[in-house]
Amino acid sequence: MGINVDENIERINKTILAHREEILRLEGSLRILTNMKDCGVSDIEIKQENLVESKEVVENVQGE
Repeated sequence: MGINVDENIERINKTILAHREEILRLEGSLRILTNMKDCGVSDIEIKQENLVESKEVVENVQGE
């Protein structure tokens, strides 16, 4: 059994990139919420609507 060094380097680089993207997304969300708090917003009201779930759209996109 062996370990392919090149494959592991590529896999780790991809993992690091994915984590960086997630950190940037989270930092953006944090910045928005912090700014909202600074403006006096303490709660965000979300209107509940009946959402239609459709597997057809997902299946069509995945099937292409």
